Amino acid sequence: VDIGDDLTDYEDDVEANSFNIYRGFVWVFGSAAELKLVALICELEAAHARRLAALPAPVQAHYWARHTQASGGEGGVAGRWSFPPPIYDEAAFRARLLEHERQATGTGGEVPTA
Repeated sequence: VDIGDDLTDYEDDVEANSFNIYRGFVWVFGSAAELKLVALICELEAAHARRLAALPAPVQAHYWARHTQASGGEGGVAGRWSFPPPIYDEAAFRARLLEHERQATGTGGEVPTA
């Protein structure tokens, strides 16, 4: 859930200069960030599946019922995750956002720095 939230909130987190796992992967791995994060997600999902398989059948059934209810039936298989385009120059990204805001509102403002 947290990784999914970070993918959804990526641009907002870059704008706010907030922690975001995908943002960290982009900073460390550059253009390989998406593949590296997919690999991590796959590892985590495999570990989760192994642990879930070790539980008694009624507990597994309860888990899946709650999971389906909470997720609207959507799973978290890494192939279905939606990755936003990576932002390599965050300062330029924030400057563009600020410029769009200035144009839309007719106001000034300071450009946030990294």
